Amino acid sequence: MGVLEFNQKDSSDGDLSTSDVSNSDDDWDSEDLVNFNCKQQVLSRVSTSGKLLYQYLFGELRGQVRAYARTQRLAPLLQTGRVRPNVVKVYLIGSSMAGKTTLARAISGREDAFDDVLTRTAGIDIMEVTMSQFCLKLYDVAGHDLYLSTHGFFFGGASGFFSYVVDTELNRSKIEEDLIRWLGFVYSGRSADDPIPHVMILGSRGEKYKKFKQIKLDGVMKKIMKKFEGRFIFHGAAVVLDLRQRDSPEMKMVMDMLVTGAERCLQFVPDVPLVCMEVREAVLPKLRKEREAQAVEAGCEPCGQYVQRLEFHELVQPLADPLKGADMFDLLLEHLVDAGEIVDAGLRLVIDTPWLCHSIVAPVMASKASDEAEEFEIAMEANRDGTATLANVKDALDRFSELHGTATVNPSAATDILCHMGLSLPLNKEKNVFLFPGLIEDGQPEGVWNRPQSPAGVIESMVYIGIRLQCVSDIEMLTPVVMPLLQCSAAKRQDEMQVVLWKGGMVAESNAMEPKVQALVRIVDQKRSIHALDLIARGPAHRHYDVKQFITKMQEMSMGIIDRQCPGTHIERQYLSEKSIKDH
Repeated sequence: MGVLEFNQKDSSDGDLSTSDVSNSDDDWDSEDLVNFNCKQQVLSRVSTSGKLLYQYLFGELRGQVRAYARTQRLAPLLQTGRVRPNVVKVYLIGSSMAGKTTLARAISGREDAFDDVLTRTAGIDIMEVTMSQFCLKLYDVAGHDLYLSTHGFFFGGASGFFSYVVDTELNRSKIEEDLIRWLGFVYSGRSADDPIPHVMILGSRGEKYKKFKQIKLDGVMKKIMKKFEGRFIFHGAAVVLDLRQRDSPEMKMVMDMLVTGAERCLQFVPDVPLVCMEVREAVLPKLRKEREAQAVEAGCEPCGQYVQRLEFHELVQPLADPLKGADMFDLLLEHLVDAGEIVDAGLRLVIDTPWLCHSIVAPVMASKASDEAEEFEIAMEANRDGTATLANVKDALDRFSELHGTATVNPSAATDILCHMGLSLPLNKEKNVFLFPGLIEDGQPEGVWNRPQSPAGVIESMVYIGIRLQCVSDIEMLTPVVMPLLQCSAAKRQDEMQVVLWKGGMVAESNAMEPKVQALVRIVDQKRSIHALDLIARGPAHRHYDVKQFITKMQEMSMGIIDRQCPGTHIERQYLSEKSIKDH
């Protein structure tokens, strides 16, 4: 559709008056019409199946181009020699309290593996298991929704084996819903040039009615394999376990499947440049020990597990001498991030991933206590508008440290890292007040998107442009961290716009000349998964070009974050109908 004009009359209520609606394409030049209507006109002439085929083929082509480009980028690194990789990352995912921690302890051979686990995992716990020919790096991933928004920062990498643990006490529809949601989350967060992920489905709580639960889980797996065909490699059949039996045949079967799956994962992983192995095995361990020693000498907590980007560049520069003229540092950093050794936080590089996800992200980013579990009392006491002071951060870190028996973290270091990751923003440096968009609980305030009031007796024509950024497939999704990152990015641009934030949406107002141009951004939530983002811009009719420019700016900002956080998704831009715009 074209641009909508609403002749607006003064009214005390906040509804849009649509007594006179007209299509104003005639007011636009030819370039505007091509940019905004060409794709919509083309897609309107093909069927839904044809549209999906077009998007699929385009996505496949994009993936091949990106894979080739990455190979070319890594070519200079391979001049230093290459070795076969020997580390496989195994992610234990699934709903909360399904038995992931018990399984992780069993795989790692801990003596307390089959003891009752009464506390929920906070963030991600990482364990390493050395096998005969390779090493397994186990990621015990918290299943509670409180932590889902930050898991995407640690799910990247070329080698990945995902073991989904199902609570078989749940009904079949609930199991299917959770499984589709988690696998969609994994698929959407992986790059198109990463190898196809490997998946193994396990069922817990097999003490009673084991045969019945096995039949139920087999039916679920058959349906899931058909839905995600070509997107995952499924290993073996679903297995229902009694996690209290250490030497059961099912547990031995799971270990064999895990070893076989890890070996197959390594077959699809390209050779690792020798210089990268030198950094991983020599530079990083030494750097971590130095940071801990400096903290002990200074008499403070070991909180310095991150370095300045420039400092790390100077450390690895001697290894780059054979590569004269090559952009060595960026290539090396890309590989280390894929390997899970480093988290890139802009000007900061976190060199200890477990420290970040367990000691900082877990206690600070869980906003509210759960009535079902006392351990969530460690959650930070942020205000409903997402603001918190440095004292609130310190209290949360101290409670978390006391509960889990870990060293406390300097709150300044924690907020510094979160700000560089885009999860926080300093509002008042003198009073140490920070904004955490992911912790906002307030709903949309009244009056922020009502019809602008005009002077009595004055009729003002308003221009509205609405766009929906929609995932092409129902198995793709926008990760929950997209909206907090978008809110934080918009709030940083105080010289360009003023924003009003709430949970799941925001309104941005341009700082240009009066009258203002505004944009509404809101997520479209479907069954606990986010599949679309709505953007609507409005302004006076005589400023229709500024309205178009403003929504273009918001769209570019949104797509930049989506491309970084959800590289596996294919986004289609749809124009909102008149009814959809009025509903907002």
